[in-house]
Amino acid sequence: MKQAVVVTGLPASGKTTVARQLAELLNLPLLDKDDFLEELYEEQFPETRDERRELSKISDTLFQQCALNLDAVVLVSHWRPSCGLQDTGTPTQWVQKHFDRIVEVNCECSPEMATTRFLNRTRHPGHLDQDRDPADLAADMAVLASGYPLGLGALITVNTEAQVDLPTLAAEVLRYQSV
Repeated sequence: MKQAVVVTGLPASGKTTVARQLAELLNLPLLDKDDFLEELYEEQFPETRDERRELSKISDTLFQQCALNLDAVVLVSHWRPSCGLQDTGTPTQWVQKHFDRIVEVNCECSPEMATTRFLNRTRHPGHLDQDRDPADLAADMAVLASGYPLGLGALITVNTEAQVDLPTLAAEVLRYQSV
């Protein structure tokens, strides 16, 4: 039986931080779509948002192919929201098609907090974060907020504006996985 823990939420909501620690506690491999994307950036640095989008699509495919080779995995990405901006994020239909048991861990924080974190974080320059207008970003976050959680499987929501109790979260994930 193939199992996936899918970590969702707004950009800069704390998904990667939660996913990395959760994967370690669950003793599961972690696949982070940004790792695939940043490897592509090292080969071909995007000069435009369109070039960045094309590399993102390629990394989505690589991410998916790698995930499908695993029986159990923690997956983190900026997933395509269930409403609003449909030209952004990793598609999800393949997860539900290929994994028998899915636990969605939704990292919840306000759009304002996500915007602040986004503007203050440092990522690979290939993401072109420095080109984002803060007002446009804030507006996008407000729209995206209504698109999570995604409804991929059993749902656990964690408030990432406070310290997440990761051992308790891991225990809850394990309960859902054994049902």
